[in-house]
Amino acid sequence: MTCPGDIELARAVAVGADAELTAHLAACEVCRAAWDGARAAIELARALPAGVPPASRREELRTAVLAAAAGPAPRARRRVWTAPALAAAAAGITGYLALRPGAPQAHSHGTVRPHGSASYVASAVGPDEVVRLSDGVIDVDVEPLHPGERFRVVVGATELEVHGTAFTVSARAEHLVAVAVAHGRVDLHPDAGVPATLGTGQSWHAAVAAASVERPRPAPPSPAAPSGIRPRIEAPVAVSESAPSPTPRRPSAVASPPHRATAASGVPVDAASRLDPRPEIPAVVPTPPAPAGRSADEAS
Repeated sequence: MTCPGDIELARAVAVGADAELTAHLAACEVCRAAWDGARAAIELARALPAGVPPASRREELRTAVLAAAAGPAPRARRRVWTAPALAAAAAGITGYLALRPGAPQAHSHGTVRPHGSASYVASAVGPDEVVRLSDGVIDVDVEPLHPGERFRVVVGATELEVHGTAFTVSARAEHLVAVAVAHGRVDLHPDAGVPATLGTGQSWHAAVAAASVERPRPAPPSPAAPSGIRPRIEAPVAVSESAPSPTPRRPSAVASPPHRATAASGVPVDAASRLDPRPEIPAVVPTPPAPAGRSADEAS
C-alpha cells in the first residue's frame, strides 16, 4: 500500500483505520507521525468542557476542512506539513465547539455559562477583560484578581465591576434587568440611578431601583428656632370699614343763620348742634310801667 493522501488519512482519523491502513501505519514512520499528531490534537479537543455538535454539522466542517487541505502539490512535499494541517483542522473544530451557544466559555480569569441562547461577546485588552451582554441570562464565575487586573460585565451603559465572585446577570434589549450575587462582591454602576455594591446573597432588580428613584422625597424640616428665643407672633390688626366719626363743633356765640347750613366738616348745622348742644338762656321779659295815679302795689 502506498502512503494515503490527506483526505484519506483525515477520513480514517475521523471514522477509524481499516486493516490495510493499520498495517501501513506500522511500517511508515511519516504516516504514523501524522496519524499520532492528528489523534493527539483530537484528544486534546475532546478534553475541553464543550459539547459535540450534531453529526450533520460535524460532517459539514470535516468536508470543508478536507476540501481546503486538498491541493495539487506533490505528495513528498506535502507530507512534511500533514501533521500541522490536521492539527489546525482539529483546532478549528475545537474553536467552534468552544464558541457555540450554550457551551461554557473559559477566559483567563473567569468562566461565562449562558442560559439558552443568551447573546454576549467576550473580549480582553491586556489585563482588562470585558463581557458585553446584549440579551439573555449568563452565569459568571471569576477567580480572585491580582492588582491591576479587571473583569467587567457591560450591559448597554451599565457596568458591573467584579472582584473574585460568582453571580448571575440578566439583560433584555441592551438593558440590565437583574443581578444576583452568589458570593464575592460586585460594584454596580447603572446608566441611571445611584451606584451600589452587592455582596454575598444580595441582588438588584431594575424595577425596584426605578421605583426607589421615582418615589418623591419628603420636604426638609424647617430650621428650628435657637433655644431661649421665642418666635415673635404678630397679632392681626382689625380694620374697620365704617365711616369716620364726625368731629363735634365747638359752641359759638354767634347765632346760626335761618337757612340750613353745612359745617366745614360736611355735617349739617342742626346735626352739629345735636352733637354739641348749647345751653339755653332764658328770655328776659320787661316789666311794663305802672299807670299814673296808681301806686306800685296797686299796679302789681
